[in-house]
Amino acid sequence: MRIGNITSKPGQVVRGALTVGPVHIPVMVMQGNLPGPSLYLQGLQHPTEVMGVEVIRTVADRLDPAELRGTLVMVPIANPLAAAWRNGLSVFDDLVPSRRRKALEKVNMNRVWPGRPDGNLIEQMAHAIWERICRQVDAIVDFHCCRVCDHYFAAALDGHEESAALGKAFGAPLVDLETERSYARGLLFLRAPALLDTPSILIEMSPGRDITYDMLANGVRGVYNLLKHMKMLPGRPARPARQVVVRRSDPVRVFRARREGYLTTYRQVGEVADKGEVLCEIRSLDRFRVLQTVRAPFDGTCPSIGPGSELRLVKPGEEICTFKRVAR
Repeated sequence: MRIGNITSKPGQVVRGALTVGPVHIPVMVMQGNLPGPSLYLQGLQHPTEVMGVEVIRTVADRLDPAELRGTLVMVPIANPLAAAWRNGLSVFDDLVPSRRRKALEKVNMNRVWPGRPDGNLIEQMAHAIWERICRQVDAIVDFHCCRVCDHYFAAALDGHEESAALGKAFGAPLVDLETERSYARGLLFLRAPALLDTPSILIEMSPGRDITYDMLANGVRGVYNLLKHMKMLPGRPARPARQVVVRRSDPVRVFRARREGYLTTYRQVGEVADKGEVLCEIRSLDRFRVLQTVRAPFDGTCPSIGPGSELRLVKPGEEICTFKRVAR
């Protein structure tokens, strides 16, 4: 496989870059000794999504190419511009004019796929990845970071069976089936199966901005699950203790705090609750008495539970729980 200035070699990890204007997007290609399919891992489209970077780094360090069938393509930082500018680094300051930089900082890379060869620099970067990597591989995993109340889930294109199977095989507790109409346009994991028929998933892990080692373990285990699912490694994927599927297009009940207080949650993301079961409670800050109880309105699951602010001290009107039926 050839990507940019990289040509993969059996039994080796080769490092290089995709060059787009002044930007060098880091690429690692690990080729096994035996032929097989190809899997693409991508991280950090957005500047705070460091969990995916660490998952990819850990997989690259731990995996022995001699054990691998096929090829693993890894781009830990898909958007180096966002990574540098958000954190005040000077890597591109002398290469991109300040006026151009201000305009580009407003561009969300995960809304422009498959990119444009004649577009702005972010669109050109997406186009280069799409043409030189996405068109060559057999499956795509795009790592992101979500709110703490969302915890950890996989998303796939609704109606694309291979993508849904990929999302389930990763092993997250919740699989969210989405379309551009139910969420947003131009996302990589939605465009690749729609335009290339390539199975693709988005993995959301919590939190952003930092690494937690339980979530890192989830991400690394998920990649190994996919390698086994695709027969690139021997063995079977590890099944999660629980896993439910929801559809983004289905109605959702949103519960908000009616009173100020401390929030206690009794369910986790992806855990099934029967109608009437307690999902969360708000307690007063003075005597810790129950002020509000949220119960499951029907049999279903919580795509998110807890305050989006990441603080358990909630204010009136703040979202504290969402609830949906499990997809059939």
